[in-house]
Amino acid sequence: MMDRMMLQTAKESGYSPEKGKLSHENTMWQKVIREMEGLSDDMSELEQQAYEHKIEQKMRAGKKLTSKELNYLRTHNPELYKIAKRVEVSRKSLRAKLKNCKSKQDVHNVIQGQFCSLRAMKGDPAQKYMAAMVQREIRKFTKSSAYAKLPLNRKDAVKQKKKTLCETEREETEEEVYSKAVFFNKLQMQCDTLSKITSAVLAF
Repeated sequence: MMDRMMLQTAKESGYSPEKGKLSHENTMWQKVIREMEGLSDDMSELEQQAYEHKIEQKMRAGKKLTSKELNYLRTHNPELYKIAKRVEVSRKSLRAKLKNCKSKQDVHNVIQGQFCSLRAMKGDPAQKYMAAMVQREIRKFTKSSAYAKLPLNRKDAVKQKKKTLCETEREETEEEVYSKAVFFNKLQMQCDTLSKITSAVLAF
């Protein structure tokens, strides 16, 4: 919001990169805009290339870009900027889906859905960045305390809601223990498969 206000103020002041005005006020706003893009006035062409490479590598690792990095791409690499915005929209959507999961089975279903989406993106230049983001977000969530607290499935979730404040927890049957072991093994295989898919995509 603040970035847009500053850019609007710059526009109202008469700053125009295309016309190349050299007034003191325009020079000041040009400096402000460059700073918003994460650049300094004395950054050389090679330094700009290195900066863009750093941003691209960050995207390959599935990391979230800063507003300055996005501003830079918007100005200097519009195509990569569009991809970055798509990735961030998908990241927000994935986080919301994971947050709304009521059981580990729900998380399993979300992961399956992500597999399908990534396969459908074959040939899309955004696929490798999307795969890296998905892998990072799923790993982060499955290692969180929020995930650890989730019941195994919806049935267990209902039982958990109905559970009384009794101090003694119900002992698990051997069958329940076995079912959980099988589920966690399946989930681990999914994460490993996603990791392999991401590695294969990034290799291209």
